[in-house]
Amino acid sequence: MTTFADQSIEYMRGLRQSRNPASEGTIRAYQSYLDANLLPQIGSRALADLDNAAAKEIFDSLSDRLAAKTVRGHFDVFKGVIASATDAKGNEIYPRTWNLRFIDLPSVVPAEQKTPEIPRKTLQEAFLEGSPEDRRLWAFLAGSGLRIGEALAVRTTPDGTGNYWDRAARTVNIEVQRHENGTFGPLKTSSSR
Repeated sequence: MTTFADQSIEYMRGLRQSRNPASEGTIRAYQSYLDANLLPQIGSRALADLDNAAAKEIFDSLSDRLAAKTVRGHFDVFKGVIASATDAKGNEIYPRTWNLRFIDLPSVVPAEQKTPEIPRKTLQEAFLEGSPEDRRLWAFLAGSGLRIGEALAVRTTPDGTGNYWDRAARTVNIEVQRHENGTFGPLKTSSSR
């Protein structure tokens, strides 16, 4: 019997080791979906038992406490784990036809998505209490709209390997992001450039 937890290890390994590996951000997000919600809820269940009825039960419970887009991200990982169980010829061992009407995932409505915004007063208080280095970083983030990994990769002179601030042109050129481990890699999305 192959459990969801066992197959999730293979699924994540496949995302990292394929010819076109998933980005580090995607890997972290998918692993967090597994660790926080999917594995505790269904990790010990057999893949053979995870059908439309099981999916409805799982995703109804997640819909009560997570945003619609996050629930749909969890569903993508759920489907991917099951589909990643293949035989020696690459055929799915547990092929599924997902009945989305029956499962009834929440709809993602862009106008209703929450875009986090720091209130002006909170930002002002942070500037008053932070160190000079922190204040510069916060001002840079607030004024530029960069992700933290992109901002931490910015240099004051172009070195041909990453992001730089061009004082004369009054621009910031973004080409890479800095990962938590200090390495540099591709941007999260093409629109980040």
